[in-house]
Amino acid sequence: MIRSILVTLISLSVTRVNCQIGCRDESNNIVDFVYLYKLPEDPPAQTVYKSDGYRYAYMTSSNLNSVWIDSTRNVSNSDSIPGLTLTQMYNSVNTLAILYNDQNPNENDDSSKGHSKGVIVSDGVQGFWIVHTIPRFPPNLTENTYRYPATGAKYGQNYLCITMSASEIDKAILQLSMNQVQVYSSRLPVNLRSSFPNAVQLLDGVNVLTLVSAKGVSFRSFAKSSAFNRDLYQDLVAPSLGVDISVESWKFGTNFLSTNCTTQNKVYTIARLEIAESDYRFSTFRDHSKWAVSTTSDTNWICIGDINRFESQFKRGGGTVCQNSKPIADAYRRIIVEADPCK
Repeated sequence: MIRSILVTLISLSVTRVNCQIGCRDESNNIVDFVYLYKLPEDPPAQTVYKSDGYRYAYMTSSNLNSVWIDSTRNVSNSDSIPGLTLTQMYNSVNTLAILYNDQNPNENDDSSKGHSKGVIVSDGVQGFWIVHTIPRFPPNLTENTYRYPATGAKYGQNYLCITMSASEIDKAILQLSMNQVQVYSSRLPVNLRSSFPNAVQLLDGVNVLTLVSAKGVSFRSFAKSSAFNRDLYQDLVAPSLGVDISVESWKFGTNFLSTNCTTQNKVYTIARLEIAESDYRFSTFRDHSKWAVSTTSDTNWICIGDINRFESQFKRGGGTVCQNSKPIADAYRRIIVEADPCK
């Protein structure tokens, strides 16, 4: 009886380990970290053929003796170290997954993004971070299978995998934001959003937080990255504050956004301004400022920012800082002479 219970407990323990997310070795066991060197393809003139471009050598946290282990496996196969590790990502649809590469499989490379390549995966308890140098790798999540690209055969490539807790994974994601990585495939289940606030910020491309002045006055800061790919005022500020707003921003250029009354919270484009105290009236075509104010006196948000209302600005980062203050909001509302009407 006792023997049976022990066998069951051992079996459950092994099953639990196998179900965890982490870096895998060639026995498909989770290891703390892996260093892997993908060997270059031998040039055609090589007299002794040693590498077809898919061989690799590696070290793991379980084999630290200052020597490389020459693998008999092929990096393009699913039983390779990268294959066993990344298969977890394709088989576990309920995991966070962030695939980034400045030379991605979609071939829509963005040179303005960071020169970074890697993968982050976690189930909310544990996960792994892979940092690598392989172009067009790994395949999109939608392909649902591991594959190594032929374009990655010619040159030597590096690969580091680190197994980490979910909290450490979220710290790593903060580094991705700093690197301005190009995410080409991602997945963030709803039940994991609270566990990975940095992933939410990276993938949604927005962050909203409350800041307090030295005297205790609250301000609301709205920030967006290119990943948001929408208008800051219409798609973030107005719905977040739950108010209609009038917006002043630069108007020279094409694809300027006009007044929009089709959304729940209307966004009006200011046309003319007058600061009576200075006895000065001017058109918005002579104004480079960027601000927004709630349209009615029962809501008193005033926002000062740095981004314009152009379609071309969807792919640019920018933000605004807002305060709820009746005297300041009233002062800004009074200088509005004319706004473009709803169409």
